Amino acid sequence: DIETLSNCFIFSFEALHSDLSGVFEVSQYRDDRRELLAWFAYWQAHQVPMIGFNTLAFDYPVIHFIYNNQDCSVWEIFDKAQEQISDRTMFSQVWLSDRFAPQIDLFKIHHFDNKAKTTSLKALQFNMRAESVEEMPLPWDVPVSPQNVDAVLIPYNRHDVKETKRFAHFSMDAIKFRLGLSETLQGDVLNFNDTKIGAKILEQRLGDDL
Repeated sequence: DIETLSNCFIFSFEALHSDLSGVFEVSQYRDDRRELLAWFAYWQAHQVPMIGFNTLAFDYPVIHFIYNNQDCSVWEIFDKAQEQISDRTMFSQVWLSDRFAPQIDLFKIHHFDNKAKTTSLKALQFNMRAESVEEMPLPWDVPVSPQNVDAVLIPYNRHDVKETKRFAHFSMDAIKFRLGLSETLQGDVLNFNDTKIGAKILEQRLGDDL
C-alpha cells in the first residue's frame, strides 16, 4: 500500500506468510529509494506476486512510474498519483506484459470494480470486525511535517497494509485457484473475477474445438 502527499511518498509492505515487513519513505526529509529499488529488483528477479487492494488502478502505476524513473522527485511522484486519481479510463493502467512483478488485486478478484458491488477497504475493515477503521488523517494536498510522517502517516499506512493482509488470507482459496489457472488460461488471470474466468474458459475451449 502507498500514500502520496504533496511532499511525501510512503510505501509499506508485509509478507503474506511471515512477520517480515518494511516501510520506505521518499520525501523532502528522507530518501529510502535505494532500499526500495532493491526490493523491486528482488521481486522482479523472483517474480514474487505483490498483493493489494485496488492496486491496478492506483498503487501499481505509481510504483511502476518510480521503477521506470528512478531519479524522480517526490513532487513528480505526487503528480503521477494525482494523474491516476483523475483518470477515469483504463488506459492509465500498466498492462500485464509491462509489469515488473505479478500483481494480485483483491479489488478485481472479488469484482468490487462492478458498480453494483463496489466496496472500499474501509468497508471491508468494518465487515472484518477490525479493531479500528481509520480514514486518511492528513490533507493530501498540504505538505506534511516530519513529525506527522512518523506519528500519523506511517502508522495509518501500516494499518491499511495489515488489514489488506487479513483480507488476502480470507481470499486465499480464490488466489490459489487463479494461480493454478495461470499456466493454462490466457490473460491477466490473477486478477479475473469468477464470471470472467468462466467466460474465458468457455471461450478458450470453444476456440480449441473450432
